[in-house]
Amino acid sequence: MTELQPKDASSGRPLTVLQSLDPPDGTTKYVVQVATGMPANIELKYFSWRNALFGKYDVFHVHWPEFLLRADNKFKTTLKTVALIVFLARLEVTRKAVVRTIHNEEPHEAGGRLEKYLTDRLERMTSLFIRLNPVTPYPAGAPCVTIPHGHYVDWFADKPSLESVEGRILSCGLIRPYKGIEELLALYGTNAPTETSLRIVGKPRDSDLKDIIETACRESGKVSAHLEFVPDDDLVREIYESELVVLPYRKMHNSGIVFLALSLQRPVLVPKNEVNTILASEVGTGWINTFSGDISLDQIHDALAVAKKAVQGSSPNLVGRDWASVGEAHASGYETAYALRRART
Repeated sequence: MTELQPKDASSGRPLTVLQSLDPPDGTTKYVVQVATGMPANIELKYFSWRNALFGKYDVFHVHWPEFLLRADNKFKTTLKTVALIVFLARLEVTRKAVVRTIHNEEPHEAGGRLEKYLTDRLERMTSLFIRLNPVTPYPAGAPCVTIPHGHYVDWFADKPSLESVEGRILSCGLIRPYKGIEELLALYGTNAPTETSLRIVGKPRDSDLKDIIETACRESGKVSAHLEFVPDDDLVREIYESELVVLPYRKMHNSGIVFLALSLQRPVLVPKNEVNTILASEVGTGWINTFSGDISLDQIHDALAVAKKAVQGSSPNLVGRDWASVGEAHASGYETAYALRRART
């Protein structure tokens, strides 16, 4: 099958959907986008192994399937592996529809052979794939629909806007090895020829990354950091105080931080690729700036100059990314997946 077009409105069929995510906790996790704006005919349940193995639902919606298996120790991983094997059997026997959102082209960290076998098995059971942009690959011949990542304009509408700090560059979010923080830090040594300053906000994935950042903060007066998970109020303040949000990822596909920055009227600098080129065309000149190859101070300075000039007095175009539209499109997708599964049965 080719890509399906999302319907403008759902048919109103009552469906219960089990998410593979924890319930919303008041922060800007992706689950909030899925839940907010969902039509009344869709009842959402959130993941626990009790719900998965014994609960009543019509559709299972999986995000980041590898997290169904991964844990912080071998014993927990083994328990989750056994539970997932039983869960997959239940999905097959009870003919549940499966929907999967493809957030990334591949997991950020590789898993083992058993993980790949089980996640591949889940993929073969999937009735409908959802992608967040029109270039994300999906299994050949599978039904797929594109539902764009939502914005956060309404979510933060009651937060007071703050003035930016002259020359401040911000890199934020969960700090993981593939995100290129080391390369960015290398640009801001003690004698770096720049009038900008670098601010890093987020929790490092491992202690080595944390040590690298803390060392840079001690050795350079141009680098500062807050190396913890920060609540939304603090993250909003950090973004407002920046003039440019820089995401120097070695490999990038979708990023919620991009839409968080745009929602708060702050331009971004990201790697040049097809996804970001399309997004730049959509949101308007100056909001999405890109770099090629290794990031450099010149590219940062150029992006900052372009952004200051281009975005003054304007707002990024985020039409169609409101959560009501996102919720309605998900409801339509669930109904399509349910119908396809029943037809296949």
